[in-house]
Amino acid sequence: MYNRWLFGLAILFFCQAVLAQSPALVLPSGHTRDVVDATYSPDGKKIITASWDGTIKYWDSRTGFLLKDIKAHSQFIQDLTLAPNGKYIATASSDNLVRVWNLVNGDRAVNYAEHQTAVSSVLFSPAGDYMASLSSKQVSIWKIQSKQVLTVSGPFTSNCHLAVNSNGTMLAVATSNNSILLIDAASGKTVQELTGHQNEIRSIRFSADDKK
Repeated sequence: MYNRWLFGLAILFFCQAVLAQSPALVLPSGHTRDVVDATYSPDGKKIITASWDGTIKYWDSRTGFLLKDIKAHSQFIQDLTLAPNGKYIATASSDNLVRVWNLVNGDRAVNYAEHQTAVSSVLFSPAGDYMASLSSKQVSIWKIQSKQVLTVSGPFTSNCHLAVNSNGTMLAVATSNNSILLIDAASGKTVQELTGHQNEIRSIRFSADDKK
């Protein structure tokens, strides 16, 4: 009987040791609506998530603990993007706003209110010198240093995110007429319209060499 008790105790300790060596990240149920985007901080220590509940949440990527909870927008957050310098994130929302946040402390840095309808997509240029956002009525290009805003009128589809080429000179956006506009980022002028699709365009990407 004593040997059986020792054997059972040994099995228990063995199972505990195995479980201790197999960590698993389990995020608490923090958001109350669909999570639309998630990204790691540049140092990999945090995961930033955005949700239809209008919040941004910072999580410890190792422990899964909630570090910060930001009520970012009054309506759905549609998109989240990280600046190339790793210091800021930008959110696009159904409340017609684009907001930029300090990644370190979570403070709101900039509030952009140029759109008249829900903003479905936002991105930073690869060099971080401008930010572009999309709604059904317009594309807005925000020059970071000069504060200049360039506007390209739609109509556009809100179901396809903006795309930017590798050097940031060209944007691509899907129209509600099932075509793609190529936009010069410096001037905001339409360079070319690509046609051929018969139904709504849902995704756009530039090739690695920017030739396609």
